[in-house]
Amino acid sequence: MRSPITKALLIPLLLGALGGCAGITGTEPAADSPRQRAMAMRAEAIQRARISLQAATAAGCEFAAPFEYYMAQEYLQLAEHELAGGDRDGVIGFAEKSKAHAIRAIEMAKGGKK
Repeated sequence: MRSPITKALLIPLLLGALGGCAGITGTEPAADSPRQRAMAMRAEAIQRARISLQAATAAGCEFAAPFEYYMAQEYLQLAEHELAGGDRDGVIGFAEKSKAHAIRAIEMAKGGKK
């Protein structure tokens, strides 16, 4: 993860770069390009995994099924790291593994409360 100072310095730089490109026309990518669809799929997979992990947290899985819970957490972090690092191949796979572990943790937590 980047430090807050780095983020604070990058935002004005990015805005300046975008402002410099304001006069250029005809270089916009298609609104629904394959690259944008792929990026949306990766972001959606991470969001689904994040929601599953939040549900597992709410179900008390951290204590009821700690192995599955922490595996879900680690796979989600791996997916986010891969996306941020530009290695897009593993993002969806890691996000799906995170979601699967979270679902398994929820199932185990419910089974333990009978």
